[in-house]
This record gives sequence, C-alpha cells and structure tokens, in this order.
Amino acid sequence: MSTKPTLFYFPLRGRGEVMKLILAYKGVEYDVVPDMPDMKTNKTLYPFGQCPRYKDGELDMCQSNTIIRYLGRKYGLEGKTEADKVVVDMMVEAVESLRSKYVELIYVNKLSDEAKAVFNSTHISKASVDGRNGGAHLDYLAAFIRNGKDGLLTGELTVGDLAIWDLLDTLMRILKDEITAE
Repeated sequence: MSTKPTLFYFPLRGRGEVMKLILAYKGVEYDVVPDMPDMKTNKTLYPFGQCPRYKDGELDMCQSNTIIRYLGRKYGLEGKTEADKVVVDMMVEAVESLRSKYVELIYVNKLSDEAKAVFNSTHISKASVDGRNGGAHLDYLAAFIRNGKDGLLTGELTVGDLAIWDLLDTLMRILKDEITAE
C-alpha cells in the first residue's frame, strides 16, 4: 500500500491543477488515479459526485477549495498571519467565482465564438467591470493583486498566488487577444 497521497482527477488541468502546482512546488511525490468509475455512484468516496478527490493517509476529502486549503495549511502556503490568511482565502474564492464562469464557457457553451464574446464582454472587458457580472471579473482580481507585496498576495508564495496563476494561464490560452487588449 502506498504511503504517498493520491489525487483522484481526470487526465487534464481543470480544478485539479492548483493541487498539482502546490505538490510540485513542495516536491511532494503523489499518485494520480485518472479513472474514477464510481465517482457518480459511490457517495461515501465521492459525496458530491465529482472530482477532484484527495487522499492523504487517513484523510480523504473532496471539493477543490477544501483540498487547496488543506494543502496550504499542511505545507505552509496559506499565509503567515491571520491577515495574510484572509487575503489568501479571498483570492481563492475570487478565483472560484471567475473559474465557474469559465467552466460554463468551456463545458456548457463549448467555446463557441458567441459564448467567448459574451464571456469577454461580461468578465474581461474593462467596460463591464461595473455591470452585471456576478462578482466575477478579471479586473477585480487585477486590482486585488496590485495591493499585494512583491508581486505576490502576501510577499511570499501562497495557494492564492498559485490559484490566480493557474486561472490566468488558462484564460490566456483561449482569450489571449481579448485579455491583452484590455
């Protein structure tokens, strides 16, 4: 039996990527199980019917941000002070707000040109920052980052920094022209 932690996730980036970044940064060896045939049927292992799932010794958990926060605490990447931890938590949640809109763009709207235009006009374009965007706008994240320290949220690398890096890297892959135009 392996004593290494195990990440149960699909063979793609998605919601498991921040976990992979944290583990890589800390040099943690872990196993990946990419095939979860019982994800929708085994409510004990997958209480929400979805991945990622992370098992570390006796701890077995689901929900992306729960796993990210756990790894942040375990590996000292959640911020040193309570104020830093609050900043990191806010960024993780802000990233989730925008990521959920991105997930809809990819999986529901299949990256159609029309959907990309709507996503851009609602969540990327500076002209829409004060409009109806469900609290999910790239400019909100940019303003929050500008208040950080030394190019990071708290002056040292945290799970919040890795979360925003992953989201920006992902968005740049499909909306580079729109983002750089802003």
